[in-house]
Amino acid sequence: MKYLLLMAVVLVLWWGFKKHQPRSGAELPKDKPSEQPEKMVMCAHCGVHHPLGESFFEGETAYCSAAHRLAGKPSGRP
Repeated sequence: MKYLLLMAVVLVLWWGFKKHQPRSGAELPKDKPSEQPEKMVMCAHCGVHHPLGESFFEGETAYCSAAHRLAGKPSGRP
């Protein structure tokens, strides 16, 4: 009985040791996020700042959503 208890303690210690070890380089993700921050732009309709990559454009004007892009278009009325 005491050998089973000793084996259980050794297994728990081994598991805890393995869990807290840093992972090897082979298990790290291959693609690292870019170290440069993404440029932020302001929505021409509501003024919210958002990443350039998530923008909706109408010409040179950036919008935060497709709905704001449509709302920002001139209606064609004089």
